[in-house]
Amino acid sequence: MDEKIRQLVKMGKTLQLLYVEDNESVRVATLELFNRFFTNITVAVDGEEGLQKFKEAEEHFFDVIITDINMPKMTGIEMIEEIRAEDKNISILVLSAHNEINYFTETIKLGIDGYLLKPIDLQQFIDTLSGSLEKIVLRRENEEYKNGLESKILEKTQELEYRLYHDDLTDLKNRTSLIHDLEGDAFSALLLIDVDRFHNINEIFGMEGGNCVIQQFADFLRAFCLDKSYEVYRLHGDSFVLRSTKDYLALEEYEKEVPQLLEELSHFAAYIKEADDYVEIDITIGISFEKQNALEKAEVALKYAQSTRRNYIAYNRSIDTTKQLKDARFWRSEIKHAILDNRIVPFFQPIVDREQNVVKYEVLMRLEREKNGQLERVSPFFFLKVAKQTKQYEKLTEIMIEKSFSVMKDYDVDFSLNLSFDDIGNQGFSVMLKRLINQYQVGERLIFEIVESEDLSSYESVQLFVREMKAMGVRIAIDDFGSGFSNYKRIFDIAPSFLKIDGSLIKNIDTDKNSYELVKSIVSLTRALDITTIGEYVYSKEIFDICYDLGVEEFQGFYFSEPIDAEQLAKNERRLVTA
Repeated sequence: MDEKIRQLVKMGKTLQLLYVEDNESVRVATLELFNRFFTNITVAVDGEEGLQKFKEAEEHFFDVIITDINMPKMTGIEMIEEIRAEDKNISILVLSAHNEINYFTETIKLGIDGYLLKPIDLQQFIDTLSGSLEKIVLRRENEEYKNGLESKILEKTQELEYRLYHDDLTDLKNRTSLIHDLEGDAFSALLLIDVDRFHNINEIFGMEGGNCVIQQFADFLRAFCLDKSYEVYRLHGDSFVLRSTKDYLALEEYEKEVPQLLEELSHFAAYIKEADDYVEIDITIGISFEKQNALEKAEVALKYAQSTRRNYIAYNRSIDTTKQLKDARFWRSEIKHAILDNRIVPFFQPIVDREQNVVKYEVLMRLEREKNGQLERVSPFFFLKVAKQTKQYEKLTEIMIEKSFSVMKDYDVDFSLNLSFDDIGNQGFSVMLKRLINQYQVGERLIFEIVESEDLSSYESVQLFVREMKAMGVRIAIDDFGSGFSNYKRIFDIAPSFLKIDGSLIKNIDTDKNSYELVKSIVSLTRALDITTIGEYVYSKEIFDICYDLGVEEFQGFYFSEPIDAEQLAKNERRLVTA
């Protein structure tokens, strides 16, 4: 039996468990598992009975409570509220299904110790239960020593405190330590990091192999933070936190350091000696800049990033509608003055062929501003939603199109621009677009990337737009294909020249079999239809090699180049010869 399971059994045999579950079949099945670890189990069939048994028991009779959420008579949350009013320290774990995510914030506020997922994932069950029981045992040992001889207390206090505030596997500070440290912070900036699909590593290499990966990833985070103002914590399992020790984390630091972390991680691989193999990992990051409930908000951001397949996202009003409107007012003003001061500029990201020669550029928007005496180029990720809400989006789009046409008219190279269905459906926009294409004579080198979306009232308007653009020599690409909607019929309706495979598939293609097979099928279909495939988010040689072998024809990503400005473009490209 694995050492971790043996330790779990050893701890569980000494503890009293109250298990609350109304579903009989779930209760019977779960009890079979609990009986492997606990000798003393009290069962309640709903929240009302659970509360009654808690109150009827002698003081501090139960050491840990494991409860369902949705139950008749009294929900798990209502029961926890009542119990917390009497005992703020008892360990409580929630047995939760994925569809109960709406209760996530409520349970955090009630101070639960963790979650056990339904259906039971043995690895997650063992990790979560071990962490909770270990804290109970440590607290019990600490109390026993406090009640013992003074000399023994003095001998053990330092060791017990260290164990209580540090993770045994990685020797990093733990969740208890993080909560303690946050209480003294005037400002809290947290990066909550979760290793993607870590259960696959445990399944393939076993728990020992998984622990080896966790230890080496912990060392990687330590090394990353050496010259930065972050302290590293391991919360549980494959979950880590970087806590800023500064009184304020500037936006440019966040924009620089998070992509830097992801870039350095792309070169990291953990070595598992027993398997003589290397394991690469991906992570998702939830970020919070809040003083109040910082960890809770970072967890909400992490869940949102995972559900939307993003690498990272900061807690903001799009996730929690209670967020103040300060940021919206700030960016509305920034956009307004950037337009007036001519500070909306195009950047150009190269797209390369199979020999890694640049064949075209995608035009990307940047907002220039001065920050602490330095020129900062801000991605539309931070302000585009505000622009749409404040009716500044159309002006930004018009500026970008005219500036990119003005730059690219002089170079003998193709270029592409993103358009949404909202852009295409705007009659005034179409008129402006045709005028500028004729004025700058760029139709033969222009590609419009149409972003897939379900938010479309009239698909006929898209087909009409495509026909009109093709008549002017413009080629069409379908962007973000495979990002979740992926209506294959649109390929036949639009007959694009290019199809850009969504980055969420490309970035996971080396670890996710489903992503690999989907990209393989897309390439096969487009090859039969004589459509050129473009892989986005190619950030490493490994990703490039896999896409290359599958037959992807063109590539885009940081592995080849970051977006460049017009000055660098002029150094890279040959100007057109004019009569």
